[in-house]
This record gives sequence, C-alpha cells and structure tokens, in this order.
Amino acid sequence: MYELTYVTQVIFSGITSGAVYTLVALSLVLVYNVTKNLNFAQGEFSVLGILVVLSTVRAGLSLWAGVLLAVAVVAIVAFLQERLVMEPLGGAADAVKLVGTLAVVFLMQSFFMNLWGKEAYTLPHFSSRQVLELSGATLPVQSLWVMGTGVAVIILIYLFLNVTVYGKALRACSENKMASMLVGIDVEAMTRLTYALSGVMGAIGGIVFAPLVMVNFGTGLMFTLKGFMAAILGGLGDIRGAIVGGVLLGLVEAFSAGYISAHFADSISLGLLLIFLVFRPTGVLGGKISES
Repeated sequence: MYELTYVTQVIFSGITSGAVYTLVALSLVLVYNVTKNLNFAQGEFSVLGILVVLSTVRAGLSLWAGVLLAVAVVAIVAFLQERLVMEPLGGAADAVKLVGTLAVVFLMQSFFMNLWGKEAYTLPHFSSRQVLELSGATLPVQSLWVMGTGVAVIILIYLFLNVTVYGKALRACSENKMASMLVGIDVEAMTRLTYALSGVMGAIGGIVFAPLVMVNFGTGLMFTLKGFMAAILGGLGDIRGAIVGGVLLGLVEAFSAGYISAHFADSISLGLLLIFLVFRPTGVLGGKISES
C-alpha cells in the first residue's frame, strides 16, 4: 500500500511539472512554426508574470487582479520583443536572431534583479486548502490548479487555431507565408500576435506553478530549457508533440528524483534528450527526416 501511495505521489508530481513544461513548449512551438525562430527569452515571460502578480498581491490587490494584470503586461512585452528586436532582425541569419533573443534574456534578467532583487520568491496558493488526501497519498491542491490550467489552455489553443479566423490565419502563416500574403493575410500582424500569445501562455504556466516552487530573477532560463527539452522530445514544430514531450519530461524527472536522487533528475532528463537527438531526432511523434 505504501509503495502504491508513493507511486501516486510521484506520478502526480510528474504530471504537475509536465503541465508547466507543456505550456512553455507550446509557446516555443507556436513561435517556431510561424517564424522558424527559437525564442530563448520565452522563460522570461513566465518570470515576468510571476513577479507582476507578486507586486500586485504585495500592493494589497487580489491574486486574480494580479493574474489579469500580468497577462496584459506580458502580452505587451512579448509584442514589443517581436516589434523592436525580432522584426528588425528579420533578414538576418538564424544565429544572429538567436543572439537577439539571448540579449532580451539578459536585459530582462537585469531588469528583474534591479527591480525585485536577487532573493527567491513564491506566490500564495490559489486555494485556502493546500493538500488533498487521495488513497493515502498527500497531494498539493495547487497541483490540480496547474493540471487544470494546462488542460484548459490546451483546449483553448486548439479551438483558437481551428475555429477562429485569426487562428486559421496563424496556421496558414506557419504553412506558407508567401501564399498567406497572396490571399490577403497580414503576416506581420500574425507574427506579433504569435509572440503575444506565446508570452501569455508562458506567463500562465509560471504563475500557476509559482506557489509550488521558489523563483528568482534567473529562473527564466530554466523554464526555457525545460520547454525546449519537451518540444524536442515530442518533436519540434509539432503541437501534439509538445504536449507529449512535456508530460514525458515531467514524469522522467519525478521518477528520477523519487527513485534515484533529486540531484540526478536533470542529468537523467538531459541524457534522455541526447538519446532522442541521436536515435530519434524528430521526437516521439515525428516522422522520418528527409534526405534533403
């Protein structure tokens, strides 16, 4: 019975982390599909959202007011990244664009450190009840918020991309930008929308996860790394793969920490990533790589 209880807690922990990794991976994949750029600043939007909520709560406003404000602020900052950094680099080499996103990372981290300091922060739990007893296992209620939010965002993104006019325009841009322009789609506007949407998804993932962890000005790179790992494991460019990769990465980390050592969890995850890169570079759901 104890072993079953422990396994339940490990799985619960893995799916919780996996839900956050999925949201960050989805953000990265969305930008990559439309622009073919890898945005290393993605994780900074998660931290920015957390810190905006933190400041709002400290100012005496409600947690939910902070969430709404954070979503608005992050959407604007992500939009500005595309408008002021990525758009001017539109004709540059991929390596130059990558350096551009890294410059945004260091700029935002410097801003976080100067405004909020170097200490680590956490957010209050979303519910007054913090733990839930399930078959003898003690599970954080906040984990339910994380998983529920992850599922809700995935459903909303699916509906947005497949039902709305703007979502269909984004999909068209990801398939063929030239053809999209020929049929009257404003590709530049869709690109800016993509960055804003990806920033909001990253912020939401960070905000719901923050009550369970400690974050500081430099945590964004961790979010980005985990998101990239999840996206690659599932198949970079595949939205379904981002979901599979995020959950897989979360479970691998949880079982590694639970049955081996928390100190080796990241090493084992990186080892799994290397195995995929060598033997299955297209990810879990990817097809065969063409010779071209």
